[in-house]
Amino acid sequence: MPVVAEVLRGEPDADGALAAVRDQLDEELARRQQSLAALERILERGLPGADTAEVTLREEPPQRVALVRDVASSPYGIGRVTSQCVARLLPLLPRDRPPRLTGLFPLDMGEQIPITITAALEEGALAPESAAVDLLPGGMFACATHLGPYAQMPLTAHALLAWCAEHGHDPAGPLREVYVSDPAGTPPEQLVTYLLVPVHETPQPNGTLV
Repeated sequence: MPVVAEVLRGEPDADGALAAVRDQLDEELARRQQSLAALERILERGLPGADTAEVTLREEPPQRVALVRDVASSPYGIGRVTSQCVARLLPLLPRDRPPRLTGLFPLDMGEQIPITITAALEEGALAPESAAVDLLPGGMFACATHLGPYAQMPLTAHALLAWCAEHGHDPAGPLREVYVSDPAGTPPEQLVTYLLVPVHETPQPNGTLV
């Protein structure tokens, strides 16, 4: 491995090169673990689709939030970057109540994946110092509940989007993950997460709506 030669030669950037290799190996390991877990779930329950998702439509009000943003370099780095965003945001929030955290993720995964983690701010609450503040848009959302590890969330998201397509609802994105459970005290298989995607009805060729 070329980076090992750099370390042995005492190159100035050797530590940075080693860190980069470590991150690459971490993402590769995460990719394999996620693929294996997803395969095991599919073998156990079948491929999720519109008929397997319990989806509801509901109106969500706008919500003022504190937020942090970052970018994942691949879909397999999403978990790591999300955790880093949460770790950055939590110290900025009041300690008197558990935060209501929501993750925002694009529907289409490219080479660079923007990730936003938000915390709901109570009405009239002051913005936390050093945190960006924005308004999370309201509207109509298709909603499904994911029970289980975060790494298996894409299966529920796939079923949610399949339901939208089958029922004539055009998902606008971004996909929201509302984290209900505290992962510090909840077993992975019992984690509850709400998945929400903003939708609008798709016009039909005759001009009517589904």
